[in-house]
Amino acid sequence: MKWKTNICDCAFGEGISSTAAIGPNGLIFIATEQQLHALNQEGYQVWQYQIGKYPTPPVVGNNGIIYIGSQSYNVLYAISTEGKLKWKKDVGSGISYPIIGSNGRIYIGSRAYDDGDEKAFLNAIGSQTSTFIKKGKDYPDKFELIQNYPNPFNPTTQINFSLPRNTNVELAVYDIVGRKVETLVDGKRQAGEYSVSFDASTLSSGVYIYRLKIGKFIKARKMILLK
Repeated sequence: MKWKTNICDCAFGEGISSTAAIGPNGLIFIATEQQLHALNQEGYQVWQYQIGKYPTPPVVGNNGIIYIGSQSYNVLYAISTEGKLKWKKDVGSGISYPIIGSNGRIYIGSRAYDDGDEKAFLNAIGSQTSTFIKKGKDYPDKFELIQNYPNPFNPTTQINFSLPRNTNVELAVYDIVGRKVETLVDGKRQAGEYSVSFDASTLSSGVYIYRLKIGKFIKARKMILLK
């Protein structure tokens, strides 16, 4: 044994709750009852992040983001290698352990009740997730794509768009010569206003185009990445 370390002073029954995962930077990620811990190769704790009870085992994407669910809060968290929350998403009750596909999407099971019947679902979530910022009776009256903020940015920015009705949506980012570099949203969304966080950590400085496509409606805007 090269080392062992005390991760937390936990109450009885609140020790390690999952197997460990190793990130591309060599950090080791492991969950206790309500914390995600990051350890270096010498066994020293680098950071910890508060999560909900009954965590799933963490998994690490090729982008270095750690994905971990809370089976008590029914939430999937995306946490950076620096221990900062990138996003969190409600995926329903009874969530399963998340896995990552070769396309970068996160797959996680859940269940819900419909007319008294329990149904099981498989959720496919993009590494850049969209979040409701407004919904209800006062739906937007038109499709709209808002200028990202901040702009210029480094390395993250927010992109907002509006949907007056339920529809299939594609929101993608292209480089200046028209090559697709990231798909941010691809699938059916409810009417409302959305905010998407775009992380360009792996891209070079320059001008990029983000495009919203909904049937025959197409809108594109420019944004500038300055590193």
